[in-house]
Amino acid sequence: NSTKSFKIGDFTIDKDNERLKDDYAIDFTKIEFEIFIYLVENKNKISSREQILNASSLDFNTKNRTIDMHISNIRAKIGDDSKNPKYIKSIWGIGYKFVG
Repeated sequence: NSTKSFKIGDFTIDKDNERLKDDYAIDFTKIEFEIFIYLVENKNKISSREQILNASSLDFNTKNRTIDMHISNIRAKIGDDSKNPKYIKSIWGIGYKFVG
């Protein structure tokens, strides 16, 4: 079985099908999934918006606010409170860190 699925925190990640499962399947857009996987694979490391951009298939000229919007969408889909996030922390002036 070559399925690239693994568990992190409350989530089971299915890389082959680009899906995230907790109690129910969460469907990310392609970009959201790329960003989420990048953050998860760099757990507890601070990732700049530029690093996140380079790890995704977003256009190189994408603005930082676009990354923030994708992070916001990801948080909403995984039930992460942006005011007190459990999984994706904002690192002011730098970027984001997955801590789940």
